Amino acid sequence: MISNASALPTVLIKSSRKPWAIFILYMVMTGMVVVFSFGFDSSDKKDFMFHAVNIFNKYKNNDGTFKESLTNDVEGLLELYEAAYMRVAGEVVLDDALAFTKGQLEKITKDPLQWNCTQTLSRHIEEALERPIWKRLPRLEALRYIPFYEQQDSHNESLLRLAKLEFNRLQSLHKRELSQVSKCVVERSGASKEFALYDTYDCYGTYEELEIFNEAIQRWSVTCIDVLPDYMKFVYKIFLDSYCEMEEIMASEGKAYQMKELSRHYMIEAKWKNEGYEPTSEEHESVSFLSAGYKMLIPTSFVSMGEKVTEEAFKWAHSFPLFIKSACIIARIMDDIVEGKEKDVVSTVECYMKEHDVNEEYVYNLFKERVEDAWKDMNLELLTCKDIPMVLKMRVINLARVIESLYKYDDCLKNVGVELQDNIKSCFVNAITV
Repeated sequence: MISNASALPTVLIKSSRKPWAIFILYMVMTGMVVVFSFGFDSSDKKDFMFHAVNIFNKYKNNDGTFKESLTNDVEGLLELYEAAYMRVAGEVVLDDALAFTKGQLEKITKDPLQWNCTQTLSRHIEEALERPIWKRLPRLEALRYIPFYEQQDSHNESLLRLAKLEFNRLQSLHKRELSQVSKCVVERSGASKEFALYDTYDCYGTYEELEIFNEAIQRWSVTCIDVLPDYMKFVYKIFLDSYCEMEEIMASEGKAYQMKELSRHYMIEAKWKNEGYEPTSEEHESVSFLSAGYKMLIPTSFVSMGEKVTEEAFKWAHSFPLFIKSACIIARIMDDIVEGKEKDVVSTVECYMKEHDVNEEYVYNLFKERVEDAWKDMNLELLTCKDIPMVLKMRVINLARVIESLYKYDDCLKNVGVELQDNIKSCFVNAITV
């Protein structure tokens, strides 16, 4: 799978040595990667995807299964597996392709020598089975792919050196930006404001204090500071001061609309906790999909992105389109799956279990499918939201990838482990040896 555009020439040269059937599928899958990664016209994307799916069908048997001859090329199987994650709802052929390739690749990793698979490629396959490229953060994927590419006999030294230099150059830029951001992280960071609001509701405030705090957020006025408890005054003042830029861009939408909405939903959850109320699944999701925070974080992250961010883009984000709703579903469900019963407020998992009288394992499997469905919806939106710049749509995709990285097996924000620490060091501290 190509991880960046600079590797494309080498990938195409290598692919020309594949058997003809694999070569055709390989080229189709490479095209799918390019279509999803760059800003082609939406109608062109849909036409390409339609023809791509038809080509996949040509390599299926009469009974609908994929031809066993495709298993002769391990790298081709891996490419097909990766491409299948770009599926949308109703694309049965890509669902079948994913099931077929996943099963075959799992067999290969159990006995790589039988399939003439090197240990390096076998490890690469295991990593792909754990998390496909489409769900990986680009910088982390570059860190994974560059060493793998370097070990390939067919690698291009010039391209490899260029990739390393580019990674280090961008890392240097990120270091400078982090230095600047760290001096005013609370004032400028949308994520920091969200965490401050969450911690106020989840960790510090009594129910009575939270009622006062939420009322102050809804009124959004400096005159409210005097009625707040001392420890809330500082947080509230930060919120008031930090939304000036967004308000200038989106004056017609009213002051800090997203912050007010998030506070209201946090307050509902605080009320449930205070009263010991157990909501229905529908009630819970109408609140918790918003209290997950991405509905606020996504448009907030658009601020200072330049001319690409128009008033129409903010209005689109504030309308809670399927694209952003899908990212919120991923954030909430993956968080609830790993936290389980540790949450102070009843989770979506517990609500569903009690309402439908099913066990935890059943709900986990069901909700993991809902996460996959949400990814399919985002893929479709990526193809069809023609009026929204690609850079903004990829911001939504990348924020969903953050959740995939932080919550797949554990709450890595709460339980910071070696993997997260190493990822941070690799992205922002340790340069790649050229």
